[in-house]
Amino acid sequence: MNSVLERNDLEELMAMATMADRDFAAERTQVIVVSSGSVTELEEQRATEEREAAEARHAHRLKLPRRPAWDERTTPEQLDAQERAAFVSWRRELASLEDEERLVLTPFEKNLEVWRQLWRVLERSDIMVQVVDARDPLLYRCPDLEAYAQELAAGKSSLLLLNKADLLPLSVRRRWAAYFDKIGLDYLFWSAALVTAEHQALKAEAAELGLDWHELREARQKQRRLVRIARQAAARNAAVTSNSSPGHS
Repeated sequence: MNSVLERNDLEELMAMATMADRDFAAERTQVIVVSSGSVTELEEQRATEEREAAEARHAHRLKLPRRPAWDERTTPEQLDAQERAAFVSWRRELASLEDEERLVLTPFEKNLEVWRQLWRVLERSDIMVQVVDARDPLLYRCPDLEAYAQELAAGKSSLLLLNKADLLPLSVRRRWAAYFDKIGLDYLFWSAALVTAEHQALKAEAAELGLDWHELREARQKQRRLVRIARQAAARNAAVTSNSSPGHS
């Protein structure tokens, strides 16, 4: 299965016709005039304010394709046809936005099989995790994916994993944390680079000690859990001692 973000006009025509289960043939005697205007020229002709206003006005129409409703009585053939029809309808909706509103859409996945994989994974998962670049998380975050997860199962957990967090200063991470807390979104700062460096250091230490690095990692994890439990117990004991001291009823 391959991801398809771009197709030429002929490939797009054939793909859409196949999904719509339609036949087509070339008409050599018919001349069709196609506008030669480029995306760059369109953007130059329209004011930035007008373009941004149009994008905001139609943001609610820029949604992920939904899988059609199905149950145990739906046959594989019926579901296949319904999924193809729903996907074609979604593609036409986006095409109408580009044609009628002159919106310029970023490249998006055009392979139905990729979307089918997403549909099935979301249906089976208890938690949905979006991995985004911590340097600009709102550029990569997809709120509609979170909304779709809730449509499938109310209460399905969503988590925003902010990778490359080591590239952000602490002050910026705190501001992002305050923002996500405000909107009620679960998040986690992460650094794959730091984790990889920790693993490399752990492997080197294990080699010096003549140990298996996986066993050493498990031992360190147990040690951290014990430290965390000990700190929690100390905090509880301190609270009990404070409440039982003179001056407290």
